[in-house]
Amino acid sequence: VTDQMFVAVKGQGATLDGRAISVGTKSELNQCVLASGFPYDRAKTADNNSREFEAMVPKVRGLRRLGAAAYDLANVAAGVMDGYWEMCLGLWDVAAGTLLVEEAGGVVLAWNEDREVAIVAGNPVIADQIHGHLMAVKGEKL
Repeated sequence: VTDQMFVAVKGQGATLDGRAISVGTKSELNQCVLASGFPYDRAKTADNNSREFEAMVPKVRGLRRLGAAAYDLANVAAGVMDGYWEMCLGLWDVAAGTLLVEEAGGVVLAWNEDREVAIVAGNPVIADQIHGHLMAVKGEKL
């Protein structure tokens, strides 16, 4: 649909349409545009990323929901998005995108042990800031 080809090979970097890509370099969350999403059963699940999304809105320049974890991660790898987080994912949702982000110089962190797969991605500085804010929201729920 987008006519883009993302490729990553462990230890060999990541490319978009044959050109090397890298994660963004921003270091302040308030300058960042992030991506996130919601579980498919969000209407039935109380812990559905709504509180996390709401808490992140005033901390960032913008938030986007593109609808596919793999594409969100590819955009982080290419520096189009500065960071990403989501919960209730399957390994099939994030395996390829994780490799793209890591090979583009970024990190992918686990953030909520109560979920099957819940991740944060971005450059090391931004991923750490996102992770910290999400953990604070999680703490508020306890």
